[in-house]
Amino acid sequence: MDLASFIAQYGYIAIVLGAIIEGETVAVLGGIAANTTLSLPMVYFMAFIGAWLCDSVLFLVGHYYGPAIIEKLPKHKDKIEKVETMIRKHDLLAIVCLRFLYGLRTIGPISIGIAGVNSVRFIICNAVGSALWSSIFVTIGYSAGRIFQEQLQKIGNNLFPVIVIAIVVFSIFFLIRTVIGRRHRHTKKTNSE
Repeated sequence: MDLASFIAQYGYIAIVLGAIIEGETVAVLGGIAANTTLSLPMVYFMAFIGAWLCDSVLFLVGHYYGPAIIEKLPKHKDKIEKVETMIRKHDLLAIVCLRFLYGLRTIGPISIGIAGVNSVRFIICNAVGSALWSSIFVTIGYSAGRIFQEQLQKIGNNLFPVIVIAIVVFSIFFLIRTVIGRRHRHTKKTNSE
């Protein structure tokens, strides 16, 4: 079952679970679904809950089991150290923005927990970051879906331009994601040399 079918079948529960497991893709698809079957405010809220819950649990794992995690995940030691350096310099900004950095979505909250950031401080900053994250990605999906519907109504039976627009929108989204990933891998490679 693909993600769009999963969201269509399970609705808001799929948005929460998808925000926990998959992230941006589910938030965008939820935004698209808000044009037809789902309530936009509920999609925002469910994406927020999934993102906030995921990062909060990962933070607590890092907070309580940090040394054991570092021993079991030695290949992530450099990422953990990178996040700890960011937290020491700009802790509030790092907590809010970490979810937007490619490759640090899972290890970031664990690293923040390992760094010993105050739990209340993390929960509040994580809520701000989760709200910002869900707002951005759900809005992207909602806007793309709205544009698609408007163009479909204008075009009528001629679907070729609509398909081209959809391909362009999704290509841009995945191109940005790929460029960020390559830049991160390149930065990691140059830092390790």
